[in-house]
Amino acid sequence: MTRLLTGPKAACIESIQDNVFPFEKTAVVPVSQNFQPQTFRLTAILVTAVFSALVLMGCGTSQKEDAFAKAIDQVKAGDTALAKKNLQEAIDRRPDYHEAYNQLGLLAFAEQDYEKAAEYFKQAVRYNPIATVYRRNLALALVHSGKTQEAQETLSEAIRLDPDQPLLHLDQAKLYRIQGDDRKALDELNIVEQLSPSIREVDTLRQAWSKSSQ
Repeated sequence: MTRLLTGPKAACIESIQDNVFPFEKTAVVPVSQNFQPQTFRLTAILVTAVFSALVLMGCGTSQKEDAFAKAIDQVKAGDTALAKKNLQEAIDRRPDYHEAYNQLGLLAFAEQDYEKAAEYFKQAVRYNPIATVYRRNLALALVHSGKTQEAQETLSEAIRLDPDQPLLHLDQAKLYRIQGDDRKALDELNIVEQLSPSIREVDTLRQAWSKSSQ
């Protein structure tokens, strides 16, 4: 499995929870505006943009990253406006600060500004191209923006980098389903099952997709 980062920053990568796609075959489902999980029918999953307490346990504590650490505190406190200001300050100090771009993307995503979120995630990918979690965030933002082909390409590259990550294949299955390619969707579910038999959503999706196809 591809190692995303090395050193103490490895635990600082943040993502939309599980980085899964909250959509069905015919429509993209909006996400919650307040970072809280939202449930969507049989084929749905729980999605929320959250910021891990790991950041407060040692990540981003150097003077150079004070603005980033402050931003995380402010997000947790609900002050997203000030958080954005501090994240931008962190980027101004270090233009290749991929973690800060990713956090800005998560904030934009939570506000349902998916195009802006995608732009931030693209910058995160630009400065850390092997971090597949950034590519998954980007793919989700692209799907919500209606750019399914670009999302497909983004996911395919993530899978190339980390072929043994089952959630990437789960995302891919759902995207194939949106595009109407049920055979490829089921093939991806089979891969998920082989890589991680404990993911119960596979059976749920198979049943839901089977019913909708009848």
